[in-house]
Amino acid sequence: MKKYFIFTQKAAFIVAMLCSLAGFFSSCKREPLEIVDPSNSFDLIIRPRWIELDDRPTGFTAIIYPTDGSTPQTIISNNVDSIKVSLPAGGYRVLVFNQTQDEFSSLTFRHMDSYYDSQVMLAENTEDVGKYSIMSTSTLAQEPAVFASDCCNELYVDQHEIDVARSTNCRYRKVLTMKPHIIISTLNIKLRVEGIYNGYAIEGCIDGMAGEVFPTYFDAGDRKGAFVIKEWSGKPNSISETGGYYYGKVRVFGMPGTSLYLSSSASIETQTTPEYPETRGIVTRSYSDPKFQPEDMVLHMRVLLVDRKTVYEQAFNVGDLIERTLNDPLLLEINIEEPVLELPYVKPADGSGASGFDAEVEDWEVIDQDINF
Repeated sequence: MKKYFIFTQKAAFIVAMLCSLAGFFSSCKREPLEIVDPSNSFDLIIRPRWIELDDRPTGFTAIIYPTDGSTPQTIISNNVDSIKVSLPAGGYRVLVFNQTQDEFSSLTFRHMDSYYDSQVMLAENTEDVGKYSIMSTSTLAQEPAVFASDCCNELYVDQHEIDVARSTNCRYRKVLTMKPHIIISTLNIKLRVEGIYNGYAIEGCIDGMAGEVFPTYFDAGDRKGAFVIKEWSGKPNSISETGGYYYGKVRVFGMPGTSLYLSSSASIETQTTPEYPETRGIVTRSYSDPKFQPEDMVLHMRVLLVDRKTVYEQAFNVGDLIERTLNDPLLLEINIEEPVLELPYVKPADGSGASGFDAEVEDWEVIDQDINF
């Protein structure tokens, strides 16, 4: 029994030595970004500045892409002011955006493991399928939530810089200040109406808008999307006794195949001290000519008349009418004066001859959003 015990001890010792040798020879392999040698690493401090958002996000996502093609690291933080991560010497690209991928029910994220292929697509709108005759090249999409992102195309630290900082008993740091841009456009529609008092409820759909964006390029892709416009109001005018305007508003990705008129505003500062003073970058804008086909952009209107059963439909080609606001490139406007949306007269449902439209209400909200046409 004693010999067997000694033999077991020796065997265990040999196995332990073999495991140690295996660990030694495998230690030359690249470790994940979370495991780094302090003597061969630096601290990257990412400082988002949410200056374009009305409300600060409750969290944000940072994806760090090594330029050598190794696996990127995704960091989710509830501290929206800054995060710190230790990285090995090398080159990196960084993408940040508000919240997390799972928190955007209206958006779908694809190819996020590749910096230049990362893509944000619209989630499909299954609630309103069949209401509108949209183009076969479009997907009926949900109205996107506010999405803001910024990126850094190149950040590089070599071993020599780390060694120089260590020789003075300092830690080498890079402070990356990023200012995420809202890349969701707001589309405002103004449509001239005759017989405005004959309308009871309004719905509309804008077809041919962009269905995807590439956050590291600030570009809208060629994929097309159609958006049901839920937010409508109406207002009579003084020019015509029965005339007025319908006003619609919806968030969209912009126009297909166009620049979103924004470029990265990330700025990098090198530090070897414990303090992280804020750096300020200047937002730059790059303009490009739209590449979409105007004839493919259509506004479909559906109005339930005051008899509560007749639905009047009319379509408008609006590709040549869409304009960007000069002081806000992410604000789009469509102003339709001709042709006019002409609503026919029908007898009101209550038989009184009165309209469902209240002329005393300055901003007429849609009376019934839930009517099944």
